[in-house]
Amino acid sequence: RKWRVNLVTRYDFRQEFLKGVNIAAAVHWPDMIGIGYPLIKNADNQPVGDIANPYWGPKETAFDLSAGYSRKFKVRGAPITWNLGLNVRNLNAKDTLIPISANADGTYGNFRIPPERTWTLTNSFTF
Repeated sequence: RKWRVNLVTRYDFRQEFLKGVNIAAAVHWPDMIGIGYPLIKNADNQPVGDIANPYWGPKETAFDLSAGYSRKFKVRGAPITWNLGLNVRNLNAKDTLIPISANADGTYGNFRIPPERTWTLTNSFTF
C-alpha cells in the first residue's frame, strides 16, 4: 500500500463529576492495494501483466473506541493509581472474506479472514 492514515484522539475529563474519566477513538485507513493484473500481449505477442491497470482490493477502514476511568488514592501512605478501561477494536467489523489476489480474468484467487471485533476490559493498579 502506498499510503496509510491513522487518526487517534483522546479526551480526559478533569473537573466535576466526570473527573478521571477518559474517552478515545481511532480511525485506521490503508490505501487501495493492487491484487492482480489483467493480461495483455507485448510486442512479441506474449501475454504479460498490464501493470498500468491493476485489479484493486476492497477498502478497509476500521474504527476503534475506548473509555476508561483512573483514580489515585493511598494505602498505608503509599500512592496507588487504579485504571479501568473498556476497548472495542474493529467496531465496524464485517463477516465477509477479503480478496487478496486476483486472476488475470479478474476473478478472485485467494481470500483472507477479516479481523474480528474484539472487546477488552482491563483493570490495573500502579504503585
